[in-house]
Amino acid sequence: EINCLNDESDKAVGNFPLLGITLKGILKFVEESGGEVVFEGLTTTDVCEKLVKVRTKKHLCSFCNMMKEDTSIIRRATVFISHAWKFKFLNVLNALQRHFPVDKLDSNGNEYVLWFDLFSNNQHGLDAPPPFEWWCDTFMTAIKTLGRVVMIMEPWENPIPLTRVWCLWEVYCASNTKCPFEVAMSVEESKRFRHTVRRDYHAFYKMLGTVDVHKSEAWNPLDKSRIFEVITQTVGFNQLNAKVFECLRDWIIRDMTSYIASVIITGKDELLDVIDCKKVLGFLYSNMGLYREAEIAYEECIALKKRFGEEYGGASDLVDVMYLLATALSQNQKQEKAEEYYKECVSIYSRTVGDKSRQTLGAKCGLASVYINTSRPKEGQILYLEILQSFIDLEGEKNIDVITCLNGLGASCLALRNFSESEDYYRRCYEGYKELLGDRHPLTLTSMNGLASALWHLNKFDDAMKLRMESVNVQKELFGNKHPEVILTLYNISVDLRNQQKFDEAETVIQECIAGQIETHGEKHPLTLRMQGELASIYSGQKKYEQAATAFEAILALEKEVLGKSHETTLWSMAQLCDVYWNLQRFQELVVLRKECLSLEKEELGEEHDNTRITMLNVAGECMRIGDYIEAKKFYEEFIAAQLRVGEGEDVRTARAMEAVGSACWQLGLKEESKDGFVNCLSLRRRLLGDKHPDTLNVMFNAASAWWNLGKMKDAEQLLDECLKGQMEVFGMEDSRTLNTKRTLESLHPSS
Repeated sequence: EINCLNDESDKAVGNFPLLGITLKGILKFVEESGGEVVFEGLTTTDVCEKLVKVRTKKHLCSFCNMMKEDTSIIRRATVFISHAWKFKFLNVLNALQRHFPVDKLDSNGNEYVLWFDLFSNNQHGLDAPPPFEWWCDTFMTAIKTLGRVVMIMEPWENPIPLTRVWCLWEVYCASNTKCPFEVAMSVEESKRFRHTVRRDYHAFYKMLGTVDVHKSEAWNPLDKSRIFEVITQTVGFNQLNAKVFECLRDWIIRDMTSYIASVIITGKDELLDVIDCKKVLGFLYSNMGLYREAEIAYEECIALKKRFGEEYGGASDLVDVMYLLATALSQNQKQEKAEEYYKECVSIYSRTVGDKSRQTLGAKCGLASVYINTSRPKEGQILYLEILQSFIDLEGEKNIDVITCLNGLGASCLALRNFSESEDYYRRCYEGYKELLGDRHPLTLTSMNGLASALWHLNKFDDAMKLRMESVNVQKELFGNKHPEVILTLYNISVDLRNQQKFDEAETVIQECIAGQIETHGEKHPLTLRMQGELASIYSGQKKYEQAATAFEAILALEKEVLGKSHETTLWSMAQLCDVYWNLQRFQELVVLRKECLSLEKEELGEEHDNTRITMLNVAGECMRIGDYIEAKKFYEEFIAAQLRVGEGEDVRTARAMEAVGSACWQLGLKEESKDGFVNCLSLRRRLLGDKHPDTLNVMFNAASAWWNLGKMKDAEQLLDECLKGQMEVFGMEDSRTLNTKRTLESLHPSS
């Protein structure tokens, strides 16, 4: 952090000095001060007070300004060094030496010249914190002019600079001015970093979880106050966090990629080193939503293992990479291919390390997730329950694997509409991830969204929306606005808003989703199509039926091409378009589409699936609406037969279909069948609803009319008499239904 303003002697950018010092110059300073032994244990603050100020006291200027005649070590700076003053100075020097070897030159063939505030700033007579404009203009322009920012990171898992407001502002300036941002570590810290992230893929995101500009500090409280004022009035804390995370993500990808490129494989150690780093790279890509890049990284691992396997013995754990590849495929909605890999992994692990090993259980966990993602939630639930107990027996209850199973069980219960159980599983998962990984880790945020979905279905709308908003705000900071997890959370928010009939708000959110999704995954990605369908549903909710119809027709054409006619998303869009056609009174088109939908559901789901039976009922009703009574009768009878087969003969929907059969037959002049339909419905409604329920009384009148139509006046009169008494009690004497029944009954006895 820069702990003062600066010299008046070098106003290259406003009053910001641009003189810097080469690494040779810093080493010369150390030598002239008595060598490294003098610096042992000293922080940068100590070096400033005990050495730099002493050397510059006579001139009351910066070290660089004092030494500027020596152009071999003092020149215009080309790199801005971001660091914390409480660092041990020799650790900073070691990191700089590793990052800028003395023989390493820049792209112009020159030595790197470092803007290191210890040497570049005047350390005498500190000024007050600079004004608002200085931060927005002068400092930002200076960073752009220098052209490169390097942060000293130590300790890497909880780096001090990322807790200092000055350093975080410097990172933002680098991002905002598009200057390259890099991280420098000492040799030992770099080794520790790579060792840790290769053993714990979550370690990097745990580190990111510690970063929050709002909680950052400064040596001078006035600096913090002034910078916070600038942040509030310009970028905002959330966006600044997002910029910092973006810089750090980009850095670790570059660092890993560069390291991999530098390794020459001459033996097993180098091979495994490269493969481990590529696995880390794949994991990072997955968390960044770059699923195809993750696939490529894992595929390259597999290729390396196969290429060098026999020579270096590196093929033995090929299955580990296959498992990671399966996960990336599943994340990229390639569920069929993911299922193949997971099953192969389960088979290999079971054979080599046993059915109850952590590896086998992990592969089964991935397989269970695929089952849920491919509309087989019961299979997924059964498998997750088996895995959960095995993990508990193996590792105890407080570990990532157990919590991941809880997340899967929450998802399966949600799909099976067991919302209370889903809430319980998701809540346990959320609390577990939060305890083990922190409240800003990607897995914690994903579980928050699952919990929100369960709460929504339990009508706890405010609690659900609060969780979603908290989640998406942190996700935007961690991943940026176009990450798949951000887009998915926004999609869920849009659905929630639509279900609350807040259509205009929902439309704004879904438009943002669609724009980001198309940019990152294209117009034909399955999730893009689902989001387009959500927008069309919003149009329908806004009663913009023509717009909704046009949108659904376009979406349906793409879904048939990309997903297939029988895919559940395609069938959902068909059903939605049918509803739109109904509202537009385009009944002929509606019936054609509904019949197509029914045919596909029979093929995909079977005749006894609930969705298929609902479609049967809908198409029958729509045939009635257009006067196609033969087709209506056929579909109603098909529905009744399916209801009986699945044990739902005693159901209100069955009764409704029986009554509709009676009505269709009435229209077709099929008197006996009409009577049977009404009488069967009456008998069922008496059992289900009682003798005096309005629906029972309505079909009672229809049954009496059918008897009358058959010339069975005694049967008709008996039912009409019962119907009238019931209607008088339920509806009252003056109700139109009561009066109609009374007139009909009186017509049987015209002389009275």
